Amino acid sequence: MNILQGLARAFCGHEDYEELKEKVEGLSKEIAGKDIKLSSQKVLIAGLTDGSRELNKIIRQRDEQLATQTSRIETLEEQLRPIAPPQIFGELNSSELRELLLEAFPNLNFNNVELADRRWKLTTVAEMNRALAKDDTDMMTWRKDWPDCDDFTRRLLGNLTVKGWWSILKGDIWVDWKENGKQYGHSVAITALYDNEVDLNKGIYLIEGQTDALELASEMFDDISVKLIKI
Repeated sequence: MNILQGLARAFCGHEDYEELKEKVEGLSKEIAGKDIKLSSQKVLIAGLTDGSRELNKIIRQRDEQLATQTSRIETLEEQLRPIAPPQIFGELNSSELRELLLEAFPNLNFNNVELADRRWKLTTVAEMNRALAKDDTDMMTWRKDWPDCDDFTRRLLGNLTVKGWWSILKGDIWVDWKENGKQYGHSVAITALYDNEVDLNKGIYLIEGQTDALELASEMFDDISVKLIKI
């Protein structure tokens, strides 16, 4: 007998007690039913809360994926944009080019030099480095035959043969040298540039297509022979 039933029996008659007992039992069942319903609602709320957390986690992951994809798209768009034209600081004619080539390669045989034009525009080392930073030739994978050094050079020259860069002096050069008794050959790109826009000292520079390295020709090789230059 619970407390309510005890109080009912103490203060009520038998008939009143039975009637009150039924009411109390009905009320107890109603309360129990509401407790069960409340428990179910709590379980539902807990499930909704967990579901909300999982949904928020999925949304965060999707946002991160979207940000990554957006960044990739922006990178691809930047790569697809043509190389901006360089600043032009002067010109070079074939006689001046001959002098620069002899400074870089004192033993050069001009029978191995082919010139397609008679004058060219000149830009600076900084401008060329800017173009090389955008060029993707160095992203190719070198292989023994294809693509090897000459393929890298041709690809680089092709990428630099765009509007604004057509008139800039550029070509390819084949060099041979001996090392430890073995004969080696290599192809790189060749250009003429000013060292900077203030001093405007001209020089012959070589560009390694595999690495984008740009160096003054006279400082790049020792004891080499030029097999062919095509500009």
